[in-house]
Amino acid sequence: MEKIKVFLIDDHPMIIEGLKSSLSNTDTVDVVGAAINAFEGITFLKNNQVEVVLLDINLPDINGVEVCGKIRNEFPDVRIIALTTFNQYDYISEMMQSGASGYVLKNATRDELVEAIHAVKANKKYFSAEVTETLLQRSGDTANKIPKLTRREKEILALVAQGLTNQEIADKLFISILTVISHRKNLLTKFEVTNTAALISFAMKHQLL
Repeated sequence: MEKIKVFLIDDHPMIIEGLKSSLSNTDTVDVVGAAINAFEGITFLKNNQVEVVLLDINLPDINGVEVCGKIRNEFPDVRIIALTTFNQYDYISEMMQSGASGYVLKNATRDELVEAIHAVKANKKYFSAEVTETLLQRSGDTANKIPKLTRREKEILALVAQGLTNQEIADKLFISILTVISHRKNLLTKFEVTNTAALISFAMKHQLL
């Protein structure tokens, strides 16, 4: 099996070296390069094949949230995992809204990081356990208040979790994009959350996916 091509963007050389050393011992991941700032990172992506980027949020030149959005716009096939020490709701929400497919804390084990890389490569979302808890705490204690979903809402929820866009969902279900948008808004309201990341976390916790 061909290894997944991973690129690192982090302004701490020791973190980069540690990640390279750790991931080099795996059979499925190949670290193809690294950059200590956003400018170097974007330049590398323009000239090299990369499948997954591990992106720090706190960068010296451009905020990681902005970098995430820029990568998603310029390199739509590249998947992004936020790799950071920040476990605050606002950071998580902003990164996911900017196009990140995963959010992993820097205290993660190598096995968890490899699992995250494989998940986003397969167009799935991935959150560290601590991150999931943060999202759920923000959305409130709804353990005893699981909303009832219609058949169509369940279908759309499953496709959202797979990372499909509104247009892709509409095409797959043979419905209009406005109908998809309406259902997604209803799901956010029923789950009492404000974004897709929290929606998926809630659904996974309560085994709705």
